[in-house]
Amino acid sequence: STQSTWACLSSGQQGFPWIHITDMIGLLLHSLTLKGEGVCVFNCVAPQLTSNQQFTEALAKVLRRPAVMHVPAFVLQWTMGEQSCLLLEGQYLIPSKAQASGYTFQFADIETALVDIKASCEY
Repeated sequence: STQSTWACLSSGQQGFPWIHITDMIGLLLHSLTLKGEGVCVFNCVAPQLTSNQQFTEALAKVLRRPAVMHVPAFVLQWTMGEQSCLLLEGQYLIPSKAQASGYTFQFADIETALVDIKASCEY
């Protein structure tokens, strides 16, 4: 059987915001309950700050695959052009407004989220 190897993008230190679909839907529904309290704009991201390297390592662990490589920045720049900055620079976002409004994340850490997603894909 062929096994894939996972790779960090460039240094892997750039922010890699993520959110589980359950929390994305939960935040959207939660925001509808706050309509009488003014406009709520949320960063729809999980509360755990995660780098690209941490995400890649968690994904490799859950899928039981190695994560030993790095994709050099120039490869992403060559293949993606200007859009490569989205992957190479990243962002560290915090859902402070969502948490302050009382939303509780069901999947606050990346490994728990990935385990749940993997389990939902297995039949």
